[in-house]
Parts: sequence; C-alpha cells; structure tokens
Amino acid sequence: MSVRTSLIYVAVATLSLLLGSCGNSDKEILKLVEERDSLRQLNASQTSLLRNYGQTMEVLNETFDSIALQESMIFTNGDETPITKEDVKYNLTRFASLLQTQREKIDRLEAQLRESSDSTEQSLHLIAYLRQQMSIKDSEIAQLREELEKKNVDLARLQGQVQSQTVTINELSQRTQKQSEALARQDAMLNNGYVMIASKDELTRKGILKKGKLVSNAIMDRSAFIKVDIREWREVSFFAKKPYILTDMPTSSYELTTAGNKTFTLRVLTPADFWRISNYLVSHTD
Repeated sequence: MSVRTSLIYVAVATLSLLLGSCGNSDKEILKLVEERDSLRQLNASQTSLLRNYGQTMEVLNETFDSIALQESMIFTNGDETPITKEDVKYNLTRFASLLQTQREKIDRLEAQLRESSDSTEQSLHLIAYLRQQMSIKDSEIAQLREELEKKNVDLARLQGQVQSQTVTINELSQRTQKQSEALARQDAMLNNGYVMIASKDELTRKGILKKGKLVSNAIMDRSAFIKVDIREWREVSFFAKKPYILTDMPTSSYELTTAGNKTFTLRVLTPADFWRISNYLVSHTD
C-alpha cells in the first residue's frame, strides 16, 4: 500500500471516530474533512503523474525500437543480391524520414507534458536525452552519406561502423523496456482492490472486526480478501439477510439491489469515486 493511500485511510478512520463522538466541535470535523479532501487531491495528482510518465515511456520505447529496426536495415536490400551504394543511400533517406517523424511525435508529447500541471521532470529529462540521441543519428547519417560519395568506398567497413553505433541505442531500448515493466507492476499494485463480504462472526474471526468495529487498513490481512483489478471489477452477487457496507464507499458510486430470496448484487457505477477513499471493500451479510 502506498504512503498516500495509507494517509487517506488514517484520515478517514479518524474522521469516522470523531463523527461518532458527541463532544467534538464542528470546527474539528470541518478541519478533518478538509484534510481528507486534500489527501484525495494528492492521490489523484500522483495517479496522473504515473499515467503521464507511463505515456512517456511508451513513446520512448516505440521510438527506440523503430530507430534500432531502421538502422539495422541500412545495409540490406530485401533480397539476395549484393548491397550497392544506391541501396544504402535510399535506406539512409528512409532512416532520416523516420527520425523526422519520430521527432515530430516527441515534439507533440513534450508540448502536452509542459502544458500539464502533472508533468514530471523525469519525463522531460528522458525526452531531452532522446533528442540528443536522435541528433547523433542525424550526424551519423550525414557522415555515411559523405563516405558514400567517395569512389572506393568500403561498404563492409561502413556496415561494421554502423553496427558498433547501434549498441548504444539497443542498450537504451532495453533500459526503457525494463522501466516500462517496473511501471506496469507499480500501476497494477495501485489498481489492486480487496473485497470481503461475510457474516459478522466470520469478519471477527478473520480479524477484520474487533468489538464490532472495523479495524484499520494497516493491520488487515490482505490474504483473507479477494483481490480484484479496480479498473475492471464492476459487480458481485452474494447471499445476505441485511447487507451493510462497512468501508467508506460513497453511496452515489454504487447500487445494491436484490432479486429476492436473500440474493443481492452490488454494482459499481463510478469506479473512480467508489475506490477513491479506500482500496478495501468490506461488507457484512447480517
């Protein structure tokens, strides 16, 4: 669980206790509400930062892969015939066109990030570094074109030179791929939800309820819950006498219906609001 999510849980739990107490002033309650709302905004901002960084990594990966692929094709002509100077010149023109296309895509991404209040310095730094590498490739293309104008150009030597230069771009591609995989794992963790619908006795046995009250999220045993992806999970059906949701899910974000025979269905209407305060859903059935 992230630090910001833990802070939200603590603030909400404290608010619930104060609301149940008789001797606290409206000023104290109002202050806690403001703190809770501030933490919600922080959580939303951090989620947006993660999304923007993920978008940057996606574009970087695509750009590195396309550059590496096009660079590997400079000395190939698609058939079994020997490569000629004209073939290489044509391939260099295609490579230069690819770099320009990718440069325009990077321009659009950078402009979007700079306009966003949730842009990250790390994303902008990665873009700047990619620009530097693309400028290096421009220089290499110019150098190769100059070499090709020589009468006795050695294509094999030039090919070896290009192959040695592709090592850097391949290493960068592998590095960004690893970062993307780590980002995907982090994103999955942030989108984990934990669901438990059971009787009061069972919730007590599992340590979710103590003296009839919900324990703090910090001491809940996640292994006792059903783990769901909050981006995709929408409903659950269960048997109950009189179901009641113990965690703080806004009532406008879901609906609880029954088909009779003690069968109920909980449907999530707006996932962003439903999971906004807590990634835990606890409900008793009696």
